[in-house]
Amino acid sequence: MTRMIILTGLLAAACQQQEPAAPAEAQSDVTVPREAAAASASAGCASGWTVRVDRASLIDGSGRKPFEDQRLAAFEQSIGTAVRQAVDAACEAGEVEAEAARAIRTVSVSNDPERDTPKFYADEKDRTLTTLADAFVVRDLAVPSEMELRQGMQCLTDMNSKVCLDSFQ
Repeated sequence: MTRMIILTGLLAAACQQQEPAAPAEAQSDVTVPREAAAASASAGCASGWTVRVDRASLIDGSGRKPFEDQRLAAFEQSIGTAVRQAVDAACEAGEVEAEAARAIRTVSVSNDPERDTPKFYADEKDRTLTTLADAFVVRDLAVPSEMELRQGMQCLTDMNSKVCLDSFQ
């Protein structure tokens, strides 16, 4: 009971010491610039993405597996990180629609010996799936640069972009 009286007394004293609130228009303590608001709204576009390497696609034409499991595991980690960072940067820069990028849940990384640049392809039936194709075996599992990945992802949201159209000619 004594504690309650002391607590009530402290609360009453604190309330009496408060200054009256300022009018609503004068209470703007924090101003967020439009650029910062846009950046925070688009940040993390790929945070929900699961990036998986299609290991079967990395078997060469003779049927042999050219990469050891430990090297493939390191590649899976590196390509996953690179893809997420590139997508997040592209969303922040407005190069990729954040809403479309956030809808994707799974990215399958697949070897395509005919590709000379990485490209993302959306699944026509399921917009939560996409494929990243590149000549990963020829590249000896080198991870594409952020610029290459950002250019390749433009096809996800704008199949008529110059970069996308040029890559199919």
